[in-house]
Amino acid sequence: MIVFHQYGARRTGTNYIQALLEENFKNILVLSSVFWKHDYTPSFDEYKKKIFPNFPTLSPIVQDCFRLEMQNPDFPKGMPPWRLKRKDLSTLFQEYVGAALSDNINTLITIKDPYAWIESMLRWVQTSGENSLQHKYIFLEPQSANLEQFKEPFRFAAKDNYKPFRQSIEMYNKRYEQWLSQATEVVKYESLLLQHEVILEKFQKTYELEPIYDYFVNIKSGCDPSPTNRSEPSRAWDYEDYYLNKKYLHNLPEEILYIISTEIDWEMLKPYGYTPI
Repeated sequence: MIVFHQYGARRTGTNYIQALLEENFKNILVLSSVFWKHDYTPSFDEYKKKIFPNFPTLSPIVQDCFRLEMQNPDFPKGMPPWRLKRKDLSTLFQEYVGAALSDNINTLITIKDPYAWIESMLRWVQTSGENSLQHKYIFLEPQSANLEQFKEPFRFAAKDNYKPFRQSIEMYNKRYEQWLSQATEVVKYESLLLQHEVILEKFQKTYELEPIYDYFVNIKSGCDPSPTNRSEPSRAWDYEDYYLNKKYLHNLPEEILYIISTEIDWEMLKPYGYTPI
């Protein structure tokens, strides 16, 4: 079993790549909740201590983190739809323990054009059912989050020279600097939309993954179903057109575009083809 733990900013395709890999291959496990996937990557010893709190002593064994991973109450059936077929949780837990003890947990990072990321976060906050005051939004802890910038559609509060928004970008830069330095694999959201088969084929060859089907299945479980209203999915919604042709830029005010263009660490993102407008 090939074990990954994924990390990345919210709205960068973390659910999408997890669904693609686990739906297409038998012998891969993509973790996202053992540690919060939007926070910094832990050390190998921290993975061990999640299971064995008294590590290096291998007792007691704690399975709580893995239960949260496999039984997620955010989904209607208590588990991500692409995992409903994986009933043998005990075997999967043992695979996870083995990977942790042997330092074989790979790090999978997802990334998205920063302009698209900001615009997607705006739409998500407006249309999701989440209570932003009770969730870790973007990179801020609930007790410290200033979410005034999300009160109006596609507008940010200009208070304190857009300080909360600038803080989010600062945290984005810091996290991606750490994430990319620790990455085993980096997957661009735009590449998933453009050529998911190529990405799946690369994973298959690199890690000798066993396919479930005779062809690669594309799955949209990890994507928001419509651009403006999650409760009313639109069949006309075209992810490829919207993101690959950068139509999201029309939803961002000029002053926000300027802040993104000047404060994102573009040098860090240059190897991935992202540049300021």
